[in-house]
Amino acid sequence: MTGFIMVAVDGSRHALQAVNWGTAEALRRRLPLRIVYIAPRREHDPQATRPESSGLHVLAAAAEHATMLAPDLPISTRLAVGSTTTLAAEAALLLLASDTTLSGTPGSLIRHTAEHARCPVIIVPPDHDTRPRRREVVVGIDGRTCQDVIAFAFEEAALRGVGLRAMHAWAQPFDPSVTDPDRYDEATVKRASGTLLSEALVGWPTKYPDVPIIEQVTLADPADALIEDSRTAELVVIGSHRGGRGHGHHFDTCLGSVGQTVLRRAQGPIAIARSAH
Repeated sequence: MTGFIMVAVDGSRHALQAVNWGTAEALRRRLPLRIVYIAPRREHDPQATRPESSGLHVLAAAAEHATMLAPDLPISTRLAVGSTTTLAAEAALLLLASDTTLSGTPGSLIRHTAEHARCPVIIVPPDHDTRPRRREVVVGIDGRTCQDVIAFAFEEAALRGVGLRAMHAWAQPFDPSVTDPDRYDEATVKRASGTLLSEALVGWPTKYPDVPIIEQVTLADPADALIEDSRTAELVVIGSHRGGRGHGHHFDTCLGSVGQTVLRRAQGPIAIARSAH
């Protein structure tokens, strides 16, 4: 595995939670940790306070915190003007605090990062979230889920030493005419969903024999199902690739309506895995 683990900080207490996660991920992957601070663009006023000073203090504090957690871990810092996605071009993984104020409002930053980052992104929950979590990674799968997303979910489960629950959810059509028994049969849809899920996972148990796998098919709104899992799962994985849009009521591997809803309402750590296609 090559690259580095990148954590973006902004000086807030919650950002140190992302440093905690980033340090743990770097140790799992045996990769160096890079901590970055995105300084605001300085106005053309020679008397304006330079943002570099506060940024360097933030970086120093974050690096000291990471060093206390992992004294032997290679740690570097970088202060820059730009975007987290540009700086993470060569990163293996990018971590952000869920309520960070970096470069804009939380919603716009997370959405922009999820849509444009070339590497997987983990949105870390606030440090006050101390509820017990099930030792499993959850990944939402539909008929368009790229194998890269599944690969990331298996890798995370293997690195953490936990199981993987692959879930496919669907909601009944809202059009009453479609729910007519002659045109819509729930048992048939459930069987087809089970087949879709099993076919998506073909070959992965062989590649990761030590990862217990649970296949789950459920009748529920996909976003609601993922949000509910985010309350207790160790990590929930959703997919994203450029140019995607939502499709009906199924899991959307693009960051469409389902992905955006999950990011807005998630109750725990969410990973956005990049599709190469």
